[in-house]
Amino acid sequence: MSVERLEGPGTEERPLLDFPLSRRGDVLPQECAWLREKAPVARVRTLTGDPARLMSSYALAKQVREDERFSLKDTANAGVPRQYALTIPSEVVNNMGNINSAGLRGAMMKALNPRQQGLRDLLRARAGELLDALVAEGGPADLRAGFADPFSAALHCQVLGVPFEDRRRLMSGLDVAFTTAREPFADSALNWYKDVGYFADRLNDQLALAPEERTGLLGRFAELKEADPESAHLTDAMFATVAVSLFGAGRSPPPRSSRSRCSRCSSGPS
Repeated sequence: MSVERLEGPGTEERPLLDFPLSRRGDVLPQECAWLREKAPVARVRTLTGDPARLMSSYALAKQVREDERFSLKDTANAGVPRQYALTIPSEVVNNMGNINSAGLRGAMMKALNPRQQGLRDLLRARAGELLDALVAEGGPADLRAGFADPFSAALHCQVLGVPFEDRRRLMSGLDVAFTTAREPFADSALNWYKDVGYFADRLNDQLALAPEERTGLLGRFAELKEADPESAHLTDAMFATVAVSLFGAGRSPPPRSSRSRCSRCSSGPS
């Protein structure tokens, strides 16, 4: 445990922990028990070197998440403390603003409905195909690469309205987009815009189809572009950004270094 002693007039010595506490995702860091008992709101130094506050109890974490002062969009502002470097353009962090406008939220809720017609049968069939392939290949089997990843991708491709055959090119970008790094690295933004361009092209594919042939969320976006005057200000790139965000958020596990939640102090630098 890396600890620095912080001393100041009228203050007690407090440990400044390096966060994340551990790079492992399968073992609870030994510091957690001490934090919950002795310092449920602890000062930490993030991966980027920024000072922050770490909430180590459920009640405190819940309180922070429900407090509007801890807005996700504000974490992309210049100069704010970061848990790790942004690997996507900063404007994407505020993407929920686009989702809540121009009827996009309603379109999303319909597309994400787990009871939509045919979805269960399609996923059952896809699961059978993947399991049959694993059995035919013989042991030992990689359940993540052979089943979990492609099965999850099948769900998200269907929900979004893109071909399942394109899953590998989409998933390859997630390794870059969800990398935890101390500093921004070259080409991370290019990786993001590559996927935005892909979904913009698929949106145009949906626009070229007859209304009854359109599928998934992109199909509903195509309907909005044609019929809803409130969505006129939204560009193809904005629609595509929503789709990329949903694919990434739904398909990816949390970054390894952020499995514990770090809440930034809203009152300014520590």
